[in-house]
Amino acid sequence: MKKQKLIVLIIILPLFLSGCVSLSKKSASPSSLTGGFFRSENLGDSWTKMNTIYTLGDKKATFDAASVTVMTYDPLDESAIYLGTLHDGIFYSYDYGNGWTRTLAGLGTINAIAVDPEKNCTIFAAVHNAIYKTIDCSRSWEKVYFEPTTGDYVTALATSHYNSNIVFAGNSKGSLLRSEDNGKTWSAVQRFGNSIKNIFVIDSEAGRIVYGVTQKNGILKSIDDGLTWENLLSWRLDRAEIDEDQAFTEFLTAKEEAKLAATCQKLTSTEKRAITSGVEDEDRQAELLAEAEKEKFNQTCQYLTKEEKIEYEKNNKYIVLGKNRGASTVVTVSLDRSVKDGIIYANNGSIYRLMEDKYGSIWKQIKLLTPPNKGEAIFSVLVNPKNTDELFYGTSKALYHSIDNGNNWEISDLPTNHSARSLSFSLDNKFLYLGAYQVVQKKSTF
Repeated sequence: MKKQKLIVLIIILPLFLSGCVSLSKKSASPSSLTGGFFRSENLGDSWTKMNTIYTLGDKKATFDAASVTVMTYDPLDESAIYLGTLHDGIFYSYDYGNGWTRTLAGLGTINAIAVDPEKNCTIFAAVHNAIYKTIDCSRSWEKVYFEPTTGDYVTALATSHYNSNIVFAGNSKGSLLRSEDNGKTWSAVQRFGNSIKNIFVIDSEAGRIVYGVTQKNGILKSIDDGLTWENLLSWRLDRAEIDEDQAFTEFLTAKEEAKLAATCQKLTSTEKRAITSGVEDEDRQAELLAEAEKEKFNQTCQYLTKEEKIEYEKNNKYIVLGKNRGASTVVTVSLDRSVKDGIIYANNGSIYRLMEDKYGSIWKQIKLLTPPNKGEAIFSVLVNPKNTDELFYGTSKALYHSIDNGNNWEISDLPTNHSARSLSFSLDNKFLYLGAYQVVQKKSTF
């Protein structure tokens, strides 16, 4: 008698690390999947699937079944796109996705891609546990680095915009690596203690800014090319569900009352006797005492000064980001290109955006339709580079769109039965792109 097998489907969210997720290639035929790459000319109101692979002759090929892990651009060519995938290597297009060419297939999950900002035929790719480099526009590749320890992966890449010989890489151990000779040699410059999901390099007036995004320890920032770092979990947070202005007014009122209680002095018995000495009329005595009491009150009472109020506002109006539940976990992150130095990220149910106020940088928690940390997992988040109030985020089921910095949201269906793993605008803002990632179905046998 044959044993019966119980098949259990387990849903697993996509992770950056190679080997952490896998697709059962028998789960569905390519024709029944709607993954890959999508393009919109109207801010997501409608989408076109753009998965045609360039082939010789009449043969037709697509990558409809591909799960997109990363989407990268060429700073020197606004029509160029590079897609990294879970199982199918890299697809690249030089015409806004109208047609694609495939490279680096069969080596493992593509975790990151970085294009040299000065020599755009020089490209780096983090594939499983190694870094590959091409100098001839993906015709040939050379392995320039690998992680020798089993279970360690290269998870992030970035090239410098002020010196293209400088390349940063991050791994699943939390080590930030740096090469100063375009990938020939590498050194570890920082240990973050947790898997590095992304690295961003910004050429700013404030300095050579580098962001290191970890999976569970928040986002770190360097303004001296990676020599020293500050964890942005220590920065102030304007929470979505809290009215900080009202709470701070109540806080100041309590502080004022406490200071007045400590400083205001009343007339002593000796002072009262001296004031009323020689005055027989009781009404006149009461009048003199009231005047003296008021004068002493005005002389001794100390109110909060302007400087004290400013200091309280700096230190007490907002909590720090790290005290907000779940803020240290980063699921997805992108640069906010609508400002000089901005970043936006999401955990499982909240979105945080780096802003500026009168005291400097502050995180703003975007108000969503669902309560923080109780909503559907957010896979991608994006700010329109041409409109700082226009936000997008994608989940496994829907695309959310706001034109007023998250005060109101429109919801639309995704053009795919996969999750909205990647969202981005083309560098010229002509198109909105979506990279789809299939939620994994694993089979367990008992």
